[in-house]
Amino acid sequence: IAARGPIACSMYAHADAFEKYAGGVIRDTTRYKGTTHVVVVAGWGRTADGVPFWIVRNSFGTNWGELGWYRAELGKDIYNMEANDCSWAIPDPAFAPELRRRSGMA
Repeated sequence: IAARGPIACSMYAHADAFEKYAGGVIRDTTRYKGTTHVVVVAGWGRTADGVPFWIVRNSFGTNWGELGWYRAELGKDIYNMEANDCSWAIPDPAFAPELRRRSGMA
């Protein structure tokens, strides 16, 4: 994440605590089978009392969670997110000039 930016990760989204999430760090360590949803992990942080967490963007809209985002305790495999597949892009530097041109950044 630090080197290339956000990653997409699969996770289990039908946990009651997840569906009703309104803020704070999710610490639900209930084990669930499989995955049902994909989210974007954009970073990490630590609470004032030292709890490490992932910063995650959901696709439920800004009325859910923390304006569409949530925090999940890092290292606890909350909703199977750490133990399952994550994907990321590795852009080819040769395409950078063309991408800059197309985006108006050239």
